[in-house]
Amino acid sequence: MQLHTKDSSLTELAKLAGALGVAFSPEYKIDGKLTVDVTAKGPSNAPQLNGNVALKDVSASGGQI
Repeated sequence: MQLHTKDSSLTELAKLAGALGVAFSPEYKIDGKLTVDVTAKGPSNAPQLNGNVALKDVSASGGQI
């Protein structure tokens, strides 16, 4: 499996993750950009990951950060 995205909005990704109950509370404000180019091989319980992940202009505020 390969995942590739360039300059994705952390604000939108944080909202999605929060709505799924996986990450941030909606009271947090997360800003920045995410670039990912990762390949996963092998079984789902022990994948081998290879690639790059980069964050830029990241800020977090609100809640109890």
